[in-house]
Amino acid sequence: MRSFPKLLATWLTVLLLAQAARAGTTPMEAPLREGGVTRITCDLVDATESRKRFKYITDGERSQSKKTTGFHYNVYVPAGYAASRDHHYPCLFLGGKGFNPKRKESARFTRDRWVVVTLVEAGKEGVHWLHNFLAAHDDVVKRVRIARGLKFTTGYSGTTRAASVHPLVRPGFAGVIAQAAGFNYRTKPYDHYYEWFPAHVLVTGCFGNGCFNAKEAHAIRRNLSWSRTDILFFKGGHAWATPAIIDSALDRMERNLFLEPRRPARTVRSKVSRPPPLEPVDAEGYMWYLRKCRRLIKDAKGKPARFVALRRALAAVRKGNLGGRKGVSEMSASWQAEMTELGRDPAVAEFERKALRPFEMAVRSEELLAAQVARGTQSYVRGRNGLRFSAAEQQLVQRTIAAYQAVLDSKVAAVFEKECRIRIASLKFELAGATRKKSRKGRRR
Repeated sequence: MRSFPKLLATWLTVLLLAQAARAGTTPMEAPLREGGVTRITCDLVDATESRKRFKYITDGERSQSKKTTGFHYNVYVPAGYAASRDHHYPCLFLGGKGFNPKRKESARFTRDRWVVVTLVEAGKEGVHWLHNFLAAHDDVVKRVRIARGLKFTTGYSGTTRAASVHPLVRPGFAGVIAQAAGFNYRTKPYDHYYEWFPAHVLVTGCFGNGCFNAKEAHAIRRNLSWSRTDILFFKGGHAWATPAIIDSALDRMERNLFLEPRRPARTVRSKVSRPPPLEPVDAEGYMWYLRKCRRLIKDAKGKPARFVALRRALAAVRKGNLGGRKGVSEMSASWQAEMTELGRDPAVAEFERKALRPFEMAVRSEELLAAQVARGTQSYVRGRNGLRFSAAEQQLVQRTIAAYQAVLDSKVAAVFEKECRIRIASLKFELAGATRKKSRKGRRR
């Protein structure tokens, strides 16, 4: 016979589930489909928040939604989520299309064990985009184990503009991938949202070389002078970025987050009252990246690839101060011994000299380009400017292309070949767009 406390707990659980069901929201105790997608229904936690705190945020000429209940999102959690109770995961907020873990473009997120949140109402580019995000965010951070400081957001065209607002209204964002559009804007009166943007959030713009919004790549470059920005062009039109471009964007973001020195946060002027506080990546986030590095070490083909993976894992251990974690000290000591031994191998030494160091120099050259363009005298004015480089900036673009090409010419850079080719093609597309004569005024959405 059940004891009274257990019976009482059962009754309370049933009561809470019934109450949630009547309210139309998904109970927190509802199971999540591991390795698949689960539909969640949720409401705004504070129905007056957007009107009081975010009254400046609109989309074009559309006013904010008055809807406060019955929002939806689809959440993907990796296989084995329930069994790995001490694991936390990065989270991608996605607007504009659904997430299917079986598709090719989803491979990175399933392989690296991300949580993916697809915003349903926001994906329709209607007036509910902000309320849908607020309701979904506040629900999923309670429902799912999301790593601190490892939230990312993306969309396509209009939903990219909505995604650019997410770091303004909720904490913990590390990056924005702006696909086929720049940031959000208001037309009456005209405001762009770059000047309000948190300085610590990484921003990557992804544009087809024939996209009518491609000119906004330089809005990102020039208007975010306090942030780390990255621009990637690919052959195509007004379209979602290819999986290879998204991989390149996230590789650079992960490099900045987990391997590069921390940059001091800067305060920027904001019309948003009480902007979200900075949430640096914590030890759980570094442990996620370390588990990824372990997989890269295991799957590495050839000594140079293994050497690079070991190097990244040890850098993550140092920067994340993970030495005191159970098993990490012994594992890192083993990795250090193996890397030292690999360093004595003639083939690895040649790779380090001819490919690894030149690749690091090429990355620095591209970062210098981003910093120089951001500090440049050519400002971006909506409706009048396209892609535009000064003579000095053009020279730096050409030097960066040459630096990546030198890595390819080394003949020992198989580890970096794909990345170098993506970066060379991107810079060439951008340079061509910045130097050709404009025949007609592009459309804007």
